[in-house]
Amino acid sequence: MLKRLKKIFAVVVAAFMLCIALPTNSFATDIPPVEPVHNGSLILNTNNPEVGIEIYISNPITTFAYREKSAWQSGRFYLKSDNSTLGEFKTTGTFTYDGSICNVTDCQNSIWNVADGWRVEDTPSEEQVSPTLAKAVGVFNLYKEGFWGDTLSSSATITVSCNQNGKTNCEFNGDEAVN
Repeated sequence: MLKRLKKIFAVVVAAFMLCIALPTNSFATDIPPVEPVHNGSLILNTNNPEVGIEIYISNPITTFAYREKSAWQSGRFYLKSDNSTLGEFKTTGTFTYDGSICNVTDCQNSIWNVADGWRVEDTPSEEQVSPTLAKAVGVFNLYKEGFWGDTLSSSATITVSCNQNGKTNCEFNGDEAVN
């Protein structure tokens, strides 16, 4: 009887040791990589394990005015687990230029398609960096709504700039796309 208990004990210990030796990620479900919603978009790696940012790559829009140009950049916050959109955002900058001087004349932010239980706040600003460089900056903060108050989950900054020759540039969270 004692030999039998020793064998059972040895089998139980061996099984326990085998379970401990298995890597824990073998029990986790594989989350497929997030695919961009739009062709030509860029997925930004954020420090938030739940929320990501996708930036839609776009070309500047030239308005039909003499020596005036508008350019915009847009994107979205999304839930990494299922790629669902939490909110979309856009910054549009309008500039005048004459070959020597550039001025920012307008900065407008847009927010749409915000999911239930989430809130996006924006702050537009205009920066005259120098006589030959002007910027329109949009800051977007994503909040998870809660009973005890809203929690900041992620933020994105879009900067649209123009030089004295009408060349526009769009930057976002330190990454850059030149148009």
